Amino acid sequence: MNQQQKKYIFIGMALTMILCAGLLNRWVRSSRASSASTFTDLRRPLSEIPFNIGTFTSRDVPLRPDIMEASRVDAYVQREYMDGQGKRLLVYVGYWGLENVGMGHGPERCYPAAGWQVDSPPKSADIEFSSKDRGVPTGIGLHRFLRTEPEGVKRCAVGFVAVVSGVYQESSRGVFWHRSGQSNEQGGHFLAHVHISTFPESDKWDEAESDIIEFSKQLLPNVALCLPGGIE
Repeated sequence: MNQQQKKYIFIGMALTMILCAGLLNRWVRSSRASSASTFTDLRRPLSEIPFNIGTFTSRDVPLRPDIMEASRVDAYVQREYMDGQGKRLLVYVGYWGLENVGMGHGPERCYPAAGWQVDSPPKSADIEFSSKDRGVPTGIGLHRFLRTEPEGVKRCAVGFVAVVSGVYQESSRGVFWHRSGQSNEQGGHFLAHVHISTFPESDKWDEAESDIIEFSKQLLPNVALCLPGGIE
């Protein structure tokens, strides 16, 4: 598979995942009113997440207007991060600022809905941060998916973290993410979720997940700086 083909796979996967989440979000918006009346602003724009992280440089991958409309996301960043060794990571960070408005649709549901099969059960990986990065998650959910296409079997490794009103979690289990009375220390309700994905060769699952874990150690503190009630 050449680099151009890999680029289109990265972008196509992101659009499928976000559109799937957006359709669920639209259904929820029409069937259940938000219990929050005040929009919770980001502390900093997501665009302040660095373009250069570690050995990786990046470029923005904008969402199509129809996917923006479907997802109802209030703010997002989607970038393809690349290093000099040919590694590629697609990063998507989405943010919704009202309780029960932004619906999370994580890898457990979105990828199977898009025709991917679970290669193995999801697992959790611990992440160690320095003391100055208190308030960021201590773990990330890891998922492996397969899909058979005419040109062969595709593989996708996904790292996932959700932030529900300041509470970090590694899974999207459960339909309604926001719970009554749950808010961050400033009283606001919001949802953010972070996807880090890559497409490994058949024998490179462990290497791909290691890349995701190491990259998340540098990415997630920068995401937390943008979120309400995040690290200082």
